[in-house]
Amino acid sequence: MSLRDLCGVVALMAFTMAGCAHTTVTVQPERVALVPDDLPPPSVILVRKLSVNLTEVTGDQGFFGKAVDAIDGKTPSETAAHLTQEVADDFTNELVYQINALGLPAQRATRDTSVPLNALVIVGFLTDVDAGNETKRLVIGMGTGESKIDARVLLFRPTAGGDYRTLLEFSTHADSGEATADTVSGAKVYTTAMGAMAARSADKAAAYLSRFFSDHGWIAADKVKPL
Repeated sequence: MSLRDLCGVVALMAFTMAGCAHTTVTVQPERVALVPDDLPPPSVILVRKLSVNLTEVTGDQGFFGKAVDAIDGKTPSETAAHLTQEVADDFTNELVYQINALGLPAQRATRDTSVPLNALVIVGFLTDVDAGNETKRLVIGMGTGESKIDARVLLFRPTAGGDYRTLLEFSTHADSGEATADTVSGAKVYTTAMGAMAARSADKAAAYLSRFFSDHGWIAADKVKPL
């Protein structure tokens, strides 16, 4: 199975599972495979940009959000498309950065990227992206109208037969109560709340992955990131 085929399978999962995949926890393991302890470290970890399901995306419908839409001349659907692509890019870039910071080689991949047999592949999709309602956040407070990002992440290993074996599958959650626009330290300085939340969500994904990497001796125990 090629990386293109693998991405197609994950995209189908995003379409069929989006209605029930919402999670309210920071990191929720879905699947942990039994992997030999002597599994050699990967030559490279290929990270595919997260897939997007626009039907699960909502933009800011408060007064300020509508005003910005009017100024930019964008329809809500155009705004949603831009938002999800921004979130997917920020999440992917931050995850690549964090894995490299752990001491393992990682890079972004496309559908056409060649996958070595001793590589690992990370594929995922956004299950819920909500820019929230700024008016409610300003007037009511107490978390009402909060922004949130939910994603599902899968770690694969190619097999000699040309297929992929799932090693890990888990979900991440970030909301406006966890992240701010200027406090996330990583691939870049994030100047928007949604960008910061995407980075925070990727940071949680990297933390969960770091435990798997340490368990197999690929990184030192002191490199494991706290969840």
